[in-house]
Amino acid sequence: IQLNGNIQVGQEHALDLHARLDRANLELLNPFMKGAVDQIGGFATGRLRIKGALTAPAIKGSCYVSNGIFRIPYLGTTYT
Repeated sequence: IQLNGNIQVGQEHALDLHARLDRANLELLNPFMKGAVDQIGGFATGRLRIKGALTAPAIKGSCYVSNGIFRIPYLGTTYT
């Protein structure tokens, strides 16, 4: 994962970042998705723009996911 841009501490719209993913391991998302989604896996390649507040960032862009998998605990269903 390559990440470039600015984070301005103390400002409402603190984020202005560009992310480049090259087979980024999606397991990194598991701690952030607790309760809603778990068992996240696979790899992502693409480019993202991350802007806005630290508490509610807006993420735009596109990624290709290979070998993707996740589970929704409430449903007990795994998706691949």
